Amino acid sequence: MAYPCFRIRKVRVHEAWAAEGRAVKPKMKVVVLEEKLHSLSGAMNMQATRPRCRQSLQKPGPALQLSASQKQGKQHALTLAKPKLILAEWIEKADGLEGKLICYKDVCRRQINAGLDLKEELIEEFKKQNEVQQYRCMDQYHRLFADLAGFTLLNLFPTLLHGVGVHIQWDYFVQGRGGKPKPLTHK
Repeated sequence: MAYPCFRIRKVRVHEAWAAEGRAVKPKMKVVVLEEKLHSLSGAMNMQATRPRCRQSLQKPGPALQLSASQKQGKQHALTLAKPKLILAEWIEKADGLEGKLICYKDVCRRQINAGLDLKEELIEEFKKQNEVQQYRCMDQYHRLFADLAGFTLLNLFPTLLHGVGVHIQWDYFVQGRGGKPKPLTHK
């Protein structure tokens, strides 16, 4: 798939070639007319050197041909100028479209960057939430482990020690959650 800017340039190039092709024909006509004009002006100079009586007897044809060829030359110059103006218009339009394309690219780039920034912020927020959740899980795990260790210490250890004949007063070692010593009851 070709990009629009390449199509526009391709169209401009083809139009420029077509304009040059159209301009060649009038240029050739202008060259022929200029040669005729030059030959006629040479003839006019020769006529000016001849005596006046002979000049009055001649037909006024070369002067009319000269003015007609000058008019045709002006018309051809106008026909040559018209494609140049059209080409300049198209070049100006193409430059305007290239400017718009650059603006659209900048707008798209800004929107993409804004979207990426937003996604990065969301990722950071998810990471923070994950860290908080991990901290809560670890805290809960430590509490459960401490409760299990306390249960083991309070229930199993005294029974084992009692079985071997060691009697320890546990209230020196274990305290309740309020910071007050918790009395142990031994079965």
